[in-house]
Amino acid sequence: MELVGQLQDVGFRADNRISPYITAYSTVEISHRDLELFLHATHLVASHPNFETCRKKRLNCVFSNTHQFTFSMDDHEVGTQAAFAFYDYVKLQAYNEVNKVIVFVEEMVHFFWDIEDEIETKRIVCEIIPEAKYDYERDRYVV
Repeated sequence: MELVGQLQDVGFRADNRISPYITAYSTVEISHRDLELFLHATHLVASHPNFETCRKKRLNCVFSNTHQFTFSMDDHEVGTQAAFAFYDYVKLQAYNEVNKVIVFVEEMVHFFWDIEDEIETKRIVCEIIPEAKYDYERDRYVV
């Protein structure tokens, strides 16, 4: 399986404890600082005391500057399955650094903790990122 328009060697890195379970793709150049923030987010997730008991499947993180993503199957594939976290890189640029990390971490929590519930996910995100608090009345993070 391949992301159509994928750039090669964008420079994504992840914490060694989580890197076997994350693959990152991009159709847009990612700034050096945002690559560092992504690495930091993987470190925070992998450092959570419950990470060891989380499911260990591959999460495909996709960054793009459009609202559409196209994947093509390899010639030998008849069927395939995968899990994805999609990030709109254009919208992400409006966020400060802490909020970017929150966005990265929240999608990883959904996947690795196998949680769909937004409230529970946000509770875990706040455990992982100490400076993040969630305002339930206004339905947003406060940093």
